[in-house]
Amino acid sequence: MSDSFSGLVSPLAQFGLIYVSGTDTLTFLQGQTTIDVNQLATDKCLLGAFCNPKGRVVASFMATSWADGVMLVLPADNVSGTLTHLKKYAAFFKTQLVDASKRWHLLGTDSPVPTSEAISASPQWDDNRHITFLNPLADDYETALEACLANKQAVDEHQWMALDIQMGIAWIDQQAAGEHTPHHLNLQWNNGINFKKGCYTGQEVVSRMQFKAKLKSIAYALQCGQPMKPAQAIYNREGKAVGTVINAANEWALGVVHIKELPGGLFADAEAHLPVTPVSLPYQDAIQATLEKQASDN
Repeated sequence: MSDSFSGLVSPLAQFGLIYVSGTDTLTFLQGQTTIDVNQLATDKCLLGAFCNPKGRVVASFMATSWADGVMLVLPADNVSGTLTHLKKYAAFFKTQLVDASKRWHLLGTDSPVPTSEAISASPQWDDNRHITFLNPLADDYETALEACLANKQAVDEHQWMALDIQMGIAWIDQQAAGEHTPHHLNLQWNNGINFKKGCYTGQEVVSRMQFKAKLKSIAYALQCGQPMKPAQAIYNREGKAVGTVINAANEWALGVVHIKELPGGLFADAEAHLPVTPVSLPYQDAIQATLEKQASDN
């Protein structure tokens, strides 16, 4: 799906940055996030989440190894709330957390960009996309930016978000913080949860959902005839709200929906005039296997 970004470049102003540094950075983050931070690298991003003690997602992010720390990419409007959440736990570690959103300009590119004074990093986002960090204070910033744009078609951030939706990547903004479990957001199928890494905030709830509970709601990529909005309700044919839009871009939306409601049809309005169509995700086989196992266990 994301190969449709070939030949394109996009500003990524919808994202902010948190830089975590210090000698205890990995130890601190290992106790807070769903991923194994020991697997981080400078040339790729890992999707993960921070949870509260109830196992609800406070923030979803892409993380990459960076200098003597870790760089987190997350929705810009959730940077402040995420910092507040993390700093409650960071006081016991030799680590610093800063809002680095203004320090770099972010571009979505279809291939890695060689590093330079202006290009700080260009790690892999998914199989066919990269996120490129440009230093606006570098002397060669304008030259580097022109090189990134050369022979590319510039598109807005909505196209990047639409591709994230088609890849089943869920972004938790400030409004949705604390509302959903990692399983609602399909992180278990998107390599966003490591079940072998040990304890972290909310881990007991997340593990119980994986090994003992029955999934009732998951995220679906949806297409609609008109744009939808985050937090918008999704309805069944009878006009009952059965889900919520998490992210939206153009005609695409990612919505958390009650699994049992899918066969009866989904709609963007209570009057059932605007149907929405679920679209297969890259990990659809894993979803189907899980749901079939749940059905057989009943």
